[in-house]
Amino acid sequence: MNLLSQLRDTALALESGAKFPTIRELMARHGVTQYAVQTALKTLNEEGVLESHVGKGTRVAFPQAFPNGRKAESNLRRVLLLHHHAHNERGDHVAEAVQDQLTQVDCRVISVAYGNEEDLVSLMGEGQFDLCIVQPRLSSLSTGLLELAKRSARHIVVEGKNMEGMDFDIVARNPRASMRLAIRHLNALDHNRLGLVCENREGMPQENDFEQIFDFLSEVTSVPKAEVFRRRANMDGADEAAPALQDVLAEWKSLSADIRPTALIVWGRFPAAKIREILAENDIKVPQDLSLLRICSTSVPSLHDGFFTTVGRSAESIAQAVCETAEWRMTYPDAAPLVTMSMPQIITHSSTGRRTG
Repeated sequence: MNLLSQLRDTALALESGAKFPTIRELMARHGVTQYAVQTALKTLNEEGVLESHVGKGTRVAFPQAFPNGRKAESNLRRVLLLHHHAHNERGDHVAEAVQDQLTQVDCRVISVAYGNEEDLVSLMGEGQFDLCIVQPRLSSLSTGLLELAKRSARHIVVEGKNMEGMDFDIVARNPRASMRLAIRHLNALDHNRLGLVCENREGMPQENDFEQIFDFLSEVTSVPKAEVFRRRANMDGADEAAPALQDVLAEWKSLSADIRPTALIVWGRFPAAKIREILAENDIKVPQDLSLLRICSTSVPSLHDGFFTTVGRSAESIAQAVCETAEWRMTYPDAAPLVTMSMPQIITHSSTGRRTG
């Protein structure tokens, strides 16, 4: 039984006017997110089962309106979740969290993994869904895929791509906030010579967002340009990452101690175990010789290994932003397209420490 049905049953078992449990109590009791509880309570208020008032809490209103304790099947919202089939640990976590949170609030979710839009032509009909959530992950977002999504659903939310001027809603990362958080953390530990190592992804010849923001923030935080170390490393898997990272760290070590960075910010899918292995091979002690901070998903243990200080978003926080955007769109169907930049957090581990030299 999903969360909405459970809370409806709880209300129906109480007398009219009885006080309903608080959001925190319901989160603890059912092991769900704040978003899930708030969305379910909103639905029950709309149904007339509950009445919520700021400062006064929530009380049972007219439980007799639903004597069988069930919402009509026809009122269930149908959501199509499209995600690229290429394995991506972070993307898998997000897709699972989105499906879990939407199911908790009485949405009927159909999840489909696609390789290209041709795979979907025979599956997607005309307007079958209230909303389509597209998660292209590391693949490109083709116009063909968007046309299919528009054909099958009244509204579209795209997760994971930073785009502007689109006619659909977008939930994306905020690279500026991530880099600012990373630099502030390292500056607070007295590191003013910083370096950046970025994954060199296929089809990314130009500077990526993190490189541009790093250069800008380094300048405005008075880090001399000569002391900024910025390198790309090819990443096509754990085996290919090793020599690329080996070269980057060997180059760092070859610099004289008075100019080389005392801290490195690393962005990309480099496995944490491989980074630690290469550091040991080069006899680089972290954080004594070099502090390392990763910009990556906080929900993927293989990227931080409980060792690297990490700036990023969790799968749950991304899913909550996606679900809140979906709820907003279905509540205000005619509003202008919305771009939501979900905010990162910092998880501090032992890979960063105060500069000693």
